[in-house]
Amino acid sequence: MDMSMPGFAFPKGKTGVEVRRKRRLDGDAAEDECRAEVWRRYGRKCNIPGCKERAVHQHHIVYRSRSKRLKYAPENRAPLCEAHHKLEHAGKITIHPRTADGELLVTGDRKYLEFKL
Repeated sequence: MDMSMPGFAFPKGKTGVEVRRKRRLDGDAAEDECRAEVWRRYGRKCNIPGCKERAVHQHHIVYRSRSKRLKYAPENRAPLCEAHHKLEHAGKITIHPRTADGELLVTGDRKYLEFKL
């Protein structure tokens, strides 16, 4: 459309691009707040019972694609060391939602759940 045409005016209100950008930036802020809350609540140690390694990843217990409601819920995340995060995504261990006392329930082959203490 030729914008030099007489009578042309930009549409009032936000365009689709502006709306999507605002939604993305709002999501980024919510993500940052959630990440900070997870580190504060659960610490920087891997949350797999018995593991003493430093947590470097935050794993979604219920995947984001399966629950929009839990996407920014700190209780749906678990700080994990790199090894346990890879084991979970490889299907070697399964992390279940937290118990009433906040502990993670982890199942899998015994060889992936034994640690040197």
